[in-house]
Amino acid sequence: RKSMKKSLLFLASANVMLSLMISCSQDDSDMPNDNINSSRTIGFKTFLDKNVTRGISAAAGALKQDFWTYAYYDSVGDRSTEILKPNFMYAQHVVYNDSTFTYSPTKYWPNTGDVNFYAWTPNTAANLTFSNPTSATSVGFPIFNYTVNSTIANQEDLLIAVAEDQDGTSGTVNLPFDHALTKVGFCARTLGDYSASGVTVRIMSITLNSIAYKGTFSYEKYAEENANTTWWTVDSSSKVNYAPDIRAGSTGRRVGYYGVNTYLELPDDNQFLLVMPQSFTGTDATITIVYKVLYSDGTPTQTFTKTVEMAETVNWAPGTYVNYAITISLNVVTFTGVVSDWNIINPAINIIPTDDDE
Repeated sequence: RKSMKKSLLFLASANVMLSLMISCSQDDSDMPNDNINSSRTIGFKTFLDKNVTRGISAAAGALKQDFWTYAYYDSVGDRSTEILKPNFMYAQHVVYNDSTFTYSPTKYWPNTGDVNFYAWTPNTAANLTFSNPTSATSVGFPIFNYTVNSTIANQEDLLIAVAEDQDGTSGTVNLPFDHALTKVGFCARTLGDYSASGVTVRIMSITLNSIAYKGTFSYEKYAEENANTTWWTVDSSSKVNYAPDIRAGSTGRRVGYYGVNTYLELPDDNQFLLVMPQSFTGTDATITIVYKVLYSDGTPTQTFTKTVEMAETVNWAPGTYVNYAITISLNVVTFTGVVSDWNIINPAINIIPTDDDE
């Protein structure tokens, strides 16, 4: 089976040309030395059309970070990587430094056949380990296991890319990087303007409970099926709780009424979650919010805890941004999962960064 990877997400033109004049002795690949075109070095272009948060130092379109790649030579062309070996490039580290990308030694385009490339970044050993390939003679598509960091501020924006059937016609390999994880945020408002009645609402905490944080990523599914719900096989036996810092402090984060479909953004940028994509059908995952209602007339402060099953909201798909819009009335709390493309922030709602009355 073989088809060209068509990006599920929107991919822009490249802003960065990696002058990767890739170099490597050809003797350890399946490509014979007389099939080397030493006048054509292999170069790369990268595409990243989604704004990123932690872990990447550039805006959309410019990848300013090291990446790694496997490459499989196919002497016949159009054969599946399922029967090929990654001995053309094996976990090749491409280094970014001051607008340039370098690695060594150099690789050249073959005169016949083509090459399949499978790239990723970052390559944090504590989070990402490949179960295949385990050596340059292993056969089959790359597969890796990934563990999301339990510390929210240290979670990475995992990027993956595929370029198959490359024959060097253009001289470069176009690597369209996609976000492999799901970005999750929170925003809140009150249902109405309660300030005239001397009522203030303050959110104390938000917690995501029983969230899967380990999974296995298949480049074969990513490249061939183009259905983002199949990229990952989630380890449902490993669960964790996440409690993002919403700047509540000891008194809570004040939320008010800001207008129709307008919400206060709760976490700082480094407290947006970058999490394992997953379905919540049949799981015990929940969201819990603790908030207080304060009264200026001396009525005792009331503290409320509201828990909602994640299955009642939305699933987390790779490369999407899920923002939980929380609406608090004096007796009811509602959660609405607003799903958007990673780079289109909340098309259905308005977000404000601060509340002037806090």
